[in-house]
Amino acid sequence: MITLPSSLHDFENPETAGDVERYMRSASSDAKSRVALMRLAWDFIGSEFGSRHQQYEKFYGGASFLVKQNVYRNFDFKRATALVDAALNLPPLAQP
Repeated sequence: MITLPSSLHDFENPETAGDVERYMRSASSDAKSRVALMRLAWDFIGSEFGSRHQQYEKFYGGASFLVKQNVYRNFDFKRATALVDAALNLPPLAQP
């Protein structure tokens, strides 16, 4: 788990700036850019905004057990089985 600096003051504080820059940078970006990207990712997956969006997506179609039942009921198993059978019956690739 990575702990992010609490604010811009951590980059500006002489006591913490060196450590933040040293431990938060990566091979392809400086510490400020990496922290900005990680905060953006957190906004999408961990914040209240991200959690609300995740719940919306999860429950948009209804209760999950009903969605699964509808998918199972309407899935074309014969076509899927035929595709798998056709793939398994392909001739082997010619070796160079």
